[in-house]
Amino acid sequence: MTRLSPLPVLADQSLSGPASALELATQHSADGLSVKLATCGGLRCARQIDAIARVARLATMVSCFIEPALLIAAGLSFAEMARLLKRKESAVKMSLYRLLERLERQLEAKDD
Repeated sequence: MTRLSPLPVLADQSLSGPASALELATQHSADGLSVKLATCGGLRCARQIDAIARVARLATMVSCFIEPALLIAAGLSFAEMARLLKRKESAVKMSLYRLLERLERQLEAKDD
């Protein structure tokens, strides 16, 4: 389906927890995962799903159907935490990349 669609495909009803997230990610069945706290098993499972999505380079979207305000607030908090984690991962990757470049230049200078 993802290969045929000109638009990104987000797994929604097929995502019910970390196990289904792993299956969707390994089969490349979607471009992203729609995380619903009420159906995925709560915050702990949502964090696991987000980790699976990040490793598989899938987008994530936190969504809800008709949940109480407290659960929606938890979902918003989770979405913000996931966004911050992604930003920190990018910063760490850039720092490591710069460090590797610097080490490579130093090694080349020693060889000269």
